[in-house]
Amino acid sequence: MLNEMIASYLYSMSTVFFIRQVAAILLLFLMGYFLILTLNKGNINTFSVLLAFPLGVSVYSLVFFILLILNIRVTGLNLTGTLIFIVILCMTINLLWNKDYFGGNDLKAVLICIITVLCIAVISSSGFLPTSVTNDSLYYYSMYPKALVHFGELRKQFNVFLTDVGMTSATLNTLPFMYGFNEGFGIQWFMNINTLFIVIYALYTRCAEIMNRKKTNIFTVLLTGILISTMPYLIMSKWAMSNGYFMCFMFISVYTAYMYAGGKTSIYVSAIIFTMTAFLRMEGSIVALVLILCISTLKAYSNGKLFGFYILPVFAVSVMYDVRIFCFMNIEAPYTFLTKEKAMVQLAAMVIVSVYILFFRSKGSLNPAYLKVLLPLGLIIVNMILFMFNKTLYVENLKAFVANISNQSGWGVFPMFIIGVYVLCIVVSFKNGDKKVKSEGNVREVIPGYTYWDLCFLAYLLTAIAVSFAREDALRESIGDSGNRVMLQSVLLAFYAGAEHIIGLLKE
Repeated sequence: MLNEMIASYLYSMSTVFFIRQVAAILLLFLMGYFLILTLNKGNINTFSVLLAFPLGVSVYSLVFFILLILNIRVTGLNLTGTLIFIVILCMTINLLWNKDYFGGNDLKAVLICIITVLCIAVISSSGFLPTSVTNDSLYYYSMYPKALVHFGELRKQFNVFLTDVGMTSATLNTLPFMYGFNEGFGIQWFMNINTLFIVIYALYTRCAEIMNRKKTNIFTVLLTGILISTMPYLIMSKWAMSNGYFMCFMFISVYTAYMYAGGKTSIYVSAIIFTMTAFLRMEGSIVALVLILCISTLKAYSNGKLFGFYILPVFAVSVMYDVRIFCFMNIEAPYTFLTKEKAMVQLAAMVIVSVYILFFRSKGSLNPAYLKVLLPLGLIIVNMILFMFNKTLYVENLKAFVANISNQSGWGVFPMFIIGVYVLCIVVSFKNGDKKVKSEGNVREVIPGYTYWDLCFLAYLLTAIAVSFAREDALRESIGDSGNRVMLQSVLLAFYAGAEHIIGLLKE
């Protein structure tokens, strides 16, 4: 009888939940859209529109996170009011700077954008798209965010959640409970589709640089078809976990940083999305540091911009959060991923990277051209040190990684596809006798054909192996094992790095 009552209630409320989730997606998009319009001083393009939803999600999640750190009780009223205030303040400032601020924007194009967003939001929230839920989904995707909304503050009773869950992942997943719908699967699917459009945009733009329009269209469709049919991408897209969000935001962060170097996006937008990424998972800040070093190989960035827009926000929020949970809360749990010691190591690593960026980046053999080789070598050395520290644990983890990939724990033939692309590129390079030093994105290549994307992909893999060591117990062969999921997050980086080489081989 009770089950029938619950089922009847959920059925009667399903339409309301559906409408609220679609409305939440639209409002997040509009917030991001107007912020980008403001930060770009009235200029908007296709890529900017594609960044609107990720930016809106990032601002919501980071504002919620910072309010929690500052011990300001979070309610639907003060959170929404803060977000509206930020948007209105930015727009007012820019209106004062430029009286014709909105004069160049096509109202018809804006309406088309809104209608398109609504259509995709309806599809994403309809329940027709598959979603996978596990025990971790229940605790980290639902229970913890619901508790944050209920109490509106961080409490020591949250215990292991405080040290095991990426905070922007938790605050992002408060959206259903903050605005009155029962789950956020539609938001995640909208993010997946949005990210896919960004990947398609990236592929199309790259193809258009070296091909005619017909070939550009054909190869963009083919490469997109390969991506959406790969097993790891499909698994990450439908799994209600932070890993899917991290996959999307990591790719967007790396790509927006690259696009800023080419003068095609705002560094403010890039920095906000990057900061969001750094706190989606507990190991995210370490991954962020490695990605900052990758981004530093793009010479378009000055030392000051790298530090001020990418390192400083991550460092400041990390310090605030660490102080909040370790100095003002008593966490008593038999196992925690983030400990005081690991937090100190993270902060020390941020200081070291900051010193390099500010004082040594442009000097001698540490300049960006050579860092493309030195960074992977440095990460290999870090892994060797971890191996010497605990050989048994490191070997067990390595065996788990190999077993998961070789036994296709969610990988399918994707690893063979990536390996095949790189082998083909090496063969073609030797066959053509290509020994010239090329240029790409203002980065002089030390190794011909070794791109910014190869560096990001390789550096992430080496970092993933290292941070998995911090779990302190051995990884295992399983599609759901945390180490395997951390590796699966790399699918978009791996695919795009390989796609860049495929496109290069097709150059006319």
